Amino acid sequence: MIVIACRSLTVGDVMNNIDSKDIENRADFEKGLYKSSTENRHSLSIQMIDRPDFHLAVSGKTWSVIQEHYPWLIPKLVVKGTVFARFSPEQKAQVVEALQSVGYFVSMCGDGANDCGALKVAHAGISLSEAEASIASPFTSKKQNISCVPMLIREGRCALVTSFGMFKFMAGYSLIQSFSIMLLFVVGSNFSQWQYLHCDFVIITTLGLTCELLFIKLSVP
Repeated sequence: MIVIACRSLTVGDVMNNIDSKDIENRADFEKGLYKSSTENRHSLSIQMIDRPDFHLAVSGKTWSVIQEHYPWLIPKLVVKGTVFARFSPEQKAQVVEALQSVGYFVSMCGDGANDCGALKVAHAGISLSEAEASIASPFTSKKQNISCVPMLIREGRCALVTSFGMFKFMAGYSLIQSFSIMLLFVVGSNFSQWQYLHCDFVIITTLGLTCELLFIKLSVP
């Protein structure tokens, strides 16, 4: 359900863990990170990676080989990668940096000291433990699961929309009053103290009564 909630927020899913890759594949299949119709392949060509329904499960050793000998494949690898298993702490941070280099805003969840590097590099690091990882991450969850991720994304988006709304309100208020004063200066007049109060009341009331859209858009506010 958490994965479905994240997808409803147009958020991609990546599992970055140091456990066995086979265990991760079974767990991710149950969590819905990829559909049951996805075909399993152990050998593939470069052209197949461009398919939209293609998912990659990568181990730490494979990552090291590709990074050393085929570094130009890293952007495609992180975009198509769904499971990154048996990764060292340094490799976890490298995955986060690679995702950021292709334009993604990355959130990282971790519960141990081996996640500190990736938590520091990520845009939003969430510690699932109050031990070592909580020092490196700006956010700490009391629950030992990723159910806090959708809530954090919603709160972040609400804060962004509120900031933009306040900026537009202050800018619109200042521009309206400045334009009114400039027009009065042209005719050699100005507002009295009570007229300033009436002008403020009209502007603030009008802007305050404006309502939001009746539906939500996926575009950036």
